[in-house]
Amino acid sequence: MDSLDLLLVGTSPSLWLSAHQPKPEDGEDGRWINRDQLLTGSDPSIEHMHRRLVDEGTRPAAAANYVAEWVGGTLAGHVGYALAMGGVGFEVDPDRVRWHVHVDGWTDAVDLSCARAIVDRLHPWATRHDVDVADTREEMLDRTMGGVVRTLWPVIEAIRALARVGRAGLWNEVVDGFAMSICFDRTLPVHPAAVRMLLDAIGRPARPWKATPTLEISTATFGPCYVGQKGGCCLAYTNRSTPPGGDVDFCSTCRFRTWDDCKSRQLGRFREQTSQA
Repeated sequence: MDSLDLLLVGTSPSLWLSAHQPKPEDGEDGRWINRDQLLTGSDPSIEHMHRRLVDEGTRPAAAANYVAEWVGGTLAGHVGYALAMGGVGFEVDPDRVRWHVHVDGWTDAVDLSCARAIVDRLHPWATRHDVDVADTREEMLDRTMGGVVRTLWPVIEAIRALARVGRAGLWNEVVDGFAMSICFDRTLPVHPAAVRMLLDAIGRPARPWKATPTLEISTATFGPCYVGQKGGCCLAYTNRSTPPGGDVDFCSTCRFRTWDDCKSRQLGRFREQTSQA
């Protein structure tokens, strides 16, 4: 990162993950599964997740994007969070990475403890034996993003087979997971280096996504925070009816909103959280 200090402190990759890696929403009540299990047709595979959504009334294309977000976006979000907050890349091992499936059927966490940590030569961990030291920041980002793409490629292809959806749209759910990884949490330390790290990572030449999300630092009465807007579309609006005389209730990060509208809604949520604290 531009600063030698970690925004979220940790003395080693394992301790950093233990302290800062996003945890399952339902504790350990759900299940941990690997990629092979995701790609089978049994519960809780991606096919099962998609079928459950469709059975509950979600349109097939939207359901496919939801699953891409749950699986691909969650993995990308965890990796992006580590890049932004720790200045460390985790090169995911496709055969060992695990997803946590919430008791209600979606993935809400990823275990990166099997991933190899990569840092540049200016990072405080550069002298540790349990990290790889990249010659350049670009090499660190290429290896990090390469691990995510290799891991998710068969997953995205499998999701594509479940509905009439494009490959680019599914990958956009992945890249939006990176950008949104530091949004929605006003307690995170705020630094321009975190934004630059994520935007540089998602812009690497070998990227399979087409969309470019927006990510900025905004300052309000309660202080600075990260706000973002997705570059892709989850198709959630296709499952909603337009109220008489009104507009479809798009997500607060929706690409179909103006940037000012997205930012206003996110800042409004933070103000509400602050007033309730």
